Formats: sequence, C-alpha cells, structure tokens
Amino acid sequence: MLLSSLELLKNKNLDRKLLISHGFIPDEASDNLLTKSFYSEFSGTGMYLKVEALLKENTLVPCVIDIETGDPYTLYLTSKASGEFVGKIRFTVNEIFADIINSCSVKSRLSLCQSLEVLSLCEKRYGTVPEYPWDDLQAAVLRNEKTRKWYGLIIAVSTDKLVLKVKPDPSYKTEILLLHHTKEDVARLVDGVNFIPAWHMNKKSWLACVLDGRHTVDVIMSHVDISYNLSAKKH
Repeated sequence: MLLSSLELLKNKNLDRKLLISHGFIPDEASDNLLTKSFYSEFSGTGMYLKVEALLKENTLVPCVIDIETGDPYTLYLTSKASGEFVGKIRFTVNEIFADIINSCSVKSRLSLCQSLEVLSLCEKRYGTVPEYPWDDLQAAVLRNEKTRKWYGLIIAVSTDKLVLKVKPDPSYKTEILLLHHTKEDVARLVDGVNFIPAWHMNKKSWLACVLDGRHTVDVIMSHVDISYNLSAKKH
C-alpha cells in the first residue's frame, strides 16, 4: 500500500531549510515548491522518482518516471495492482517519503493552509523556526532570533472566544495570528471583522486576524513585517 504523505505529516510541517539541506532544490518561479530526484534507490528498475514538496499544502507529491521514455509510471498508484515490480516501487517510494519526513519536518499542531503558509514565509523571510512550547495547546510562537522577543503567535481557538461581529458556529475551531502593533494602529485596525482584539495578550498593543482566507497572505505578511520590526527594538 502506498502511504499518504498527508497522513505521515500529521502534526508535522515540512521545513524549507531542512528540505534544502536534504538536497531539495527551490523552484525559481514559486516559493511554495521544492523538488528532488532519486535515482540510486531505484537501481535496476529503469525508473527514478521525482518528489515535489509543496510547503503551502504541507504535502509531498511523488512522480515515478521511466528513465528511457521519460513517461510517468503510474501503476503503483493503483491499489489493486500487484506483483513483485509494483511492490518494489511502492516500497521504495514509502521508504523515501518516511526518510524525507523524518529528516525534513518539524512538530506542528496547526492545520489550516494559511497558518502553514505564514509559518513557511516567516522561516524564509526572517529565518524563524516556530516554537511549540505547550503540549496541551495547538500553538506556534514566532520569535525574533536577535532580540528573543515574540513577534507572532498562531493558535487554534474556538470561535466563541473571539470578538467577532459575525459569529460562526460556536463549536467551530479556527486558527488566529496575534501580532504586535502600535497602540494607534490597534485602535484604527480592530473592527471585529478584519482584525479582532488579541486573545490572551495585551489588547492595546496586540491584535489578531483569523487565518481563514479573509485576508490574502500578502496582506497578512505586511502586518507580520510591522510586528517583526517592532520586535527588533531593544526597548
């Protein structure tokens, strides 16, 4: 059986730096994509494996390719297909996936695509490796490496705890990003829709946005930049 990378990556995030150190090559046209080809593992099969690592989706996509023709070999993806050759291909792909995930992922308790994309961009832009200090919370701390100050916190929380003008189902759980801003910006931006009062933080100098797609990631990262710059100040 071919293992799903989504299942293997449960509670883990692919890490861009670790992928690169493992030989993955970043795509010039997309920050989201890295690729690596595996040849020696398929010695004697006439095949090689190309793996795409998609950071935003937090998944690995395999493509087994016939070396001679350049065509994809897909029979191993069919669950009913059997035989020694198909079994060897599946086994090798599973082994490679397990090695990549063991070597190139970090623990995570977050699941929304926008949360994972923000974590990936913070790692690329600021070199931030998220911290997961609480075993009982789905939360990731973003810390300025130079000053050791927090500049962000992504946390999963029930919507009934949030000050939203339009309340979704109170049993619904979402993920929010808490950011440091000036008091003037907080007073101007917090409206209960686009930005909300910071949950469990100083509500005068912190605000939060819901990572449910209401903002583009570019808008979110422009506010992350502000928070990061504030965290760079020593006082």
